[in-house]
Amino acid sequence: SGHIGVFFDISRDLWTSLVTINGKSVGRKRFEKLEDAIAHRKMLEQKYLGEFVPTPREGWRANAAN
Repeated sequence: SGHIGVFFDISRDLWTSLVTINGKSVGRKRFEKLEDAIAHRKMLEQKYLGEFVPTPREGWRANAAN
């Protein structure tokens, strides 16, 4: 997807967004549209991470397949 915490779940044919806090998934939700999953992830970031939202490093890739 190119976005931290947003990925495509092949087995369900849906986009998934979540935040991991202390090793636990929080706010996992699935969407048909990538845009909806990204918007949900951004909401989770503000709710749970606040000023500590992660930013991709230069050269970072969402997964090795890209």
